[in-house]
Amino acid sequence: MSNSSPYSSEQFVNDEADNEISRLEEQARVRWPQEVLVLRNAGLKAGNSIVDIGCGPGIITEYLAKEVDESGLVVGIEKNEMLYSLATTRTATYNQVQIRNYDACDLIEVNDNSFDFAYVRFVLQHLPDPNKLLIEAHRILKPGGKLIVMDVDDSLFHITPYHQELAQFLSEVSKGQDNYGGDRYIGHKIPCMMFDAGFTQIHTSVYTFTSKNISPQEFLDITTKFKIDLLDPALKDWGNDVLNEIYRKSQDGAFFGTAGVYCVIGEKEM
Repeated sequence: MSNSSPYSSEQFVNDEADNEISRLEEQARVRWPQEVLVLRNAGLKAGNSIVDIGCGPGIITEYLAKEVDESGLVVGIEKNEMLYSLATTRTATYNQVQIRNYDACDLIEVNDNSFDFAYVRFVLQHLPDPNKLLIEAHRILKPGGKLIVMDVDDSLFHITPYHQELAQFLSEVSKGQDNYGGDRYIGHKIPCMMFDAGFTQIHTSVYTFTSKNISPQEFLDITTKFKIDLLDPALKDWGNDVLNEIYRKSQDGAFFGTAGVYCVIGEKEM
């Protein structure tokens, strides 16, 4: 097992990082209208404090800053040096934002009972021991504070026309993520993990988005293209052939794709 995920401090440093950041920006653009409703329904409002754990290049951190306004506080946590720098630059004009270069699983410099909300978005799937992050999130939340987690579960992904080798492709991708301790099927496991971390009032929803309102290419770019990098190097030529065929068929006018994420909300007891 490798000790470093694609977003660890040792990775995400080459030219391909620019492509991944573009994908994350597009992913955020597509999903944010749905996500912000979840956050608002959970009670997030102007004046609140929220920690964005594993904030990456700060795309969502900036959105959160607009939600809590200047009367609130957003703290972005990012271990990767490049992403930390990008997040710092992106949010530099927001007085209510702080970006800290910490390990998401070891927030030793963050005080207990500090935040109204914690947001963990597509982070747990990358961690060898996601329970550590959940325990830390519980520690730094105020009594009555809420943790909101969104993450993947590839069992919610499907397309038509269906490529005969897609199931094998997804299986090999999952093995690749398993290799460094990640889990592309973590979504359905999160509620029980949050319970074990001490959270109560746990509520789970599944949110889907489809290719209905974006182009087939955009849908595949957001949900599938990056998975090539998770394949064993010996399988990448095969994986590219599968993916290229899926892209080709998606241009025939009969393509439809659906993908989903789990959203789990838990509270820290008063």
